[in-house]
Amino acid sequence: MEAFEEITERVVQLNERGVQELRSGDIETALTFLTRASERLRMLETTCEAETVSRDKLQADTNSNLGMCYRRCKEHSLAIQHMLSALRFYEDNSLSARSLAASLHLNIATCFLEARQPNHAQALRHSLAAVEHAGHALEVAPIRVAKLGGDGPMMEYCAILAMGYQKVAMCHRAARHWDLAAHAYSQAREVAHETLGEQHELTKAITEECHEVPKLSGRFTPQPLSSMMPNLPVGRIPPDARVNLRKYDLRDRDVFPQWPPKNSSINELKWYDMASRRHV
Repeated sequence: MEAFEEITERVVQLNERGVQELRSGDIETALTFLTRASERLRMLETTCEAETVSRDKLQADTNSNLGMCYRRCKEHSLAIQHMLSALRFYEDNSLSARSLAASLHLNIATCFLEARQPNHAQALRHSLAAVEHAGHALEVAPIRVAKLGGDGPMMEYCAILAMGYQKVAMCHRAARHWDLAAHAYSQAREVAHETLGEQHELTKAITEECHEVPKLSGRFTPQPLSSMMPNLPVGRIPPDARVNLRKYDLRDRDVFPQWPPKNSSINELKWYDMASRRHV
């Protein structure tokens, strides 16, 4: 019988081969490796808590990779099933697990959006969960300073947070909630611009999607209130300054000019006559 360490090492190797084949585009071979890894884990017995945690983490990693494979195959139900199974392990209070949980929530939301019968409500729920996990990871991260355009854990959390807001916007956009979509895109762009930099590919993609929302909604982007003309104050007219309209007579040519004008053409006179008859 194989030892625990030997089996787990073999499972790690199968996962690595599966991910490698998935990245190269050979999804069928990737599924073969990952399915074998999952089968080995199901038969793996543990003798202590540490081994149980190690086995559960490997199972979560395998399910997450299987979910990505099924998503590439357009088998969205199976993809969601495996990702949710992995999510049960990652969704705890540890920092690294929150980052993985946020990424899984984003992938689950994408599956709900890409399904033959999209579920916008579920996609939005998982997108908001990704934002929550990424935001919490930034709050409790030991390194609080992120260098613009740099790398490392902080930049990874910032990128996930930007993608989370972007996914929220995509959910609202799919549901044709244009105002909510525009707001979420603005949040995504702000995070990406301030942390990843203006030239980052994610920032460029989010900015382009921001500009598409007004076009798709058929509305122009509203101008800020500061650029609008202020309301004119309504003043009171003194009694002696009020105009007495009764003294005017519409037939008085000294006050009102002749209508139609004397220099009107024949065609203009015909138009004026027709308009007068229709008005009456």
